[in-house]
Amino acid sequence: MAAFGSNHIENNPECDAEEEEVEKCAQRMVLLDKQPMPQTADELQLFCDNYKKEEDCLRNHSIKCLSPSAHQTVTILINSVVAQNQKVCSKGWRNKKRMINGGKCINKYDNKPVGCLKQFIDNIQGLHQLTQNDKIPVICW
Repeated sequence: MAAFGSNHIENNPECDAEEEEVEKCAQRMVLLDKQPMPQTADELQLFCDNYKKEEDCLRNHSIKCLSPSAHQTVTILINSVVAQNQKVCSKGWRNKKRMINGGKCINKYDNKPVGCLKQFIDNIQGLHQLTQNDKIPVICW
């Protein structure tokens, strides 16, 4: 989401001033980017209670400050994250216990899983430009 600044509709000081907070909203909204990950039902519930606020922060900034094409792209990303969050936060989701146990395990590794995830995302960003044979080593890294 760091590309907000380059896609602003115009040089709007209000939008520029929001930039840092919007980045934080994005980070707080993505469960798999949380460090530490929730380790208890209460911590997971706190995340679930708060992610809607972060979603609103991102949507409002996108509507107010981004070009139509950037807004469309950000909306797709937001909707994907929201769909995952709704699944995790639904009362009937049967994998909550696994998520909490996974959080306990991940937190032992001092941010390394999050670093791996970020590196993977960085690696796949240009994937569409590679030949089919070159894609496999990147995906299976």
